[in-house]
Amino acid sequence: MFYVYWSGMFMGVLLVILFLLCSLKIFFLFGKNNALKKATMAQFFKFGLLLLGGGMLFMAFLGVEVDYFFFSGGEYWLNNGMSIHVDRYSFFFFFVGLLVSWSIFNFGVRYVKEESEYFSFLMLLALFLFFMLILVSSGSFLFLFLGWEGVGIMSYVLISWWFGRMEAVNNSLQAIIYNRGGDFGVILFMGLLLLKGEKLIMTNTEWYGGGVIFFFFFLGVVAKSSQFLFHPWLPNAMEGPTPVSSLLHSSTMVVAGVFLMMRMLLDLGIGYTYVFLMGVITSLLGGLMSFVSFDVKKIIAYSTTSQLGFMMMSLGLGLNFLTLFYILMHAFFKAMMFMLSGVMIHGANNSQDVRDLGVYSSEYDSFTFFLMFLGGVVMFGFPFFSSFWIKDLIFENLAGGGMNRFLWLLGFFSFLVTSFYTWRFVFKLLGVNKMGVGKLLYMENMKLEWDFVRLVFMSMMGGFSLLFFWSPLEEGVVFFSYKVLPVFFIFFSYYGVSYLMSFGKWINWFNGYLLGYNSLIHKVVGVLFMKFSLFLLYFDFLFLEFFLPRGMGDLVWKFNKVFWVVLLLVLGVLMYN
Repeated sequence: MFYVYWSGMFMGVLLVILFLLCSLKIFFLFGKNNALKKATMAQFFKFGLLLLGGGMLFMAFLGVEVDYFFFSGGEYWLNNGMSIHVDRYSFFFFFVGLLVSWSIFNFGVRYVKEESEYFSFLMLLALFLFFMLILVSSGSFLFLFLGWEGVGIMSYVLISWWFGRMEAVNNSLQAIIYNRGGDFGVILFMGLLLLKGEKLIMTNTEWYGGGVIFFFFFLGVVAKSSQFLFHPWLPNAMEGPTPVSSLLHSSTMVVAGVFLMMRMLLDLGIGYTYVFLMGVITSLLGGLMSFVSFDVKKIIAYSTTSQLGFMMMSLGLGLNFLTLFYILMHAFFKAMMFMLSGVMIHGANNSQDVRDLGVYSSEYDSFTFFLMFLGGVVMFGFPFFSSFWIKDLIFENLAGGGMNRFLWLLGFFSFLVTSFYTWRFVFKLLGVNKMGVGKLLYMENMKLEWDFVRLVFMSMMGGFSLLFFWSPLEEGVVFFSYKVLPVFFIFFSYYGVSYLMSFGKWINWFNGYLLGYNSLIHKVVGVLFMKFSLFLLYFDFLFLEFFLPRGMGDLVWKFNKVFWVVLLLVLGVLMYN
């Protein structure tokens, strides 16, 4: 492994971030009012993403680590400095983020091409990617917080892109309110570190997390990654355009908390049980909600919540590298599923009900349905696809970990529930709704197979390729039952869902409030938050601006004459004495 502490390699690492900034500037100057220049700049941008992504993958396999400190003198930044730390985690994330962004940008150009401001939309997507790369390459919490806040703000702007829809505006506000809770935790976490006299450098292994410090750090992670109690914002964020859901809410922003926990959990030294428990509860809850939903984008969103919980569960087992690989593979197949959902919704006359999409997918576009089915089976770990190689190892570590039997059972159920909601989704797509009508010209020029083929190939072969060329684990001997049980789960869930589908009305009974989690409550909270913000605005204007500066000035002016009279009387008395 190579450790680099010099500006030459630092400039090479910053090439990705600088390229994104330069592309934004070029888009703005040359591509705004000229179709040919826009197309040329877009091709330049996509080629740059591919080239830089390949370079990042090469450095990841070499094991290069880069540390660069700037503003690190005693007079700057509370004696903590600003630093960039890029290791295998960051390089692999760079590669996957850039490759997925390539397909999503192609898809986004055609998805919003009828919009008057679609050029600004693509610029905002690129700006979000810029902040995300800052987040995963930061070496200090101060620098990380810049990217952390940036992705939150971009999420708010992009979810409410269609600001004429009140539902989109309200849900974007709800997303930023939930993320404010995580930001609050990260700020207090950094404040407590400073109070203890610790540095804010992430690679500092001299400090150990106490209970209160870990709590606030944990709060920031679970809010950003849509864990239990903070999960409602993710499905409601599906009101945004489909490219936003594909990039932000499947493969990048929502895994930011998991990525941070993956980097810091070893240094914190505590909390593995809490991380595992939070992950397994989130995985089960997200899976059950996905099982009873009918909105196709919310089904995929709840499945994302379930998979984020699975990643946290894997971290609780201490499997950092396997969690990293699963984050990468999840980005491929989940981005593909979100993009395909946009294709299917467009073809079904903008209906998002999965029962209406059955007609469209089965009769008019079997290719899209096949890709959606393929993404589903990859997600629950069908043998020899990408996630199988990772989930199989995680399952073996769970089965042979010697943990509490209750947590052991919860972990097994989290594997099982993934297969259940995936098979139910497939059966709903196979079903025929006689009330629905598919649109013959379903996609016009929007359907680009190559955008999906890239993601399909990585979804099928990515896990095998990574583990074949660079495996973080040694060979071991396991029981035969550990290999058979996951396959049994797949077939058991298939027949179980087939049987449960005959009790459709009883399953629908759970759908009303999604297992008691009424979404209306969260909308009320958003409205109250808006009213409280308006009250603070008026309070700031009346009290801090009107009453204090102006009011004190008026008061002094009114009592100015009295002041001089009293002053003259006092001076006269003193002179007389």
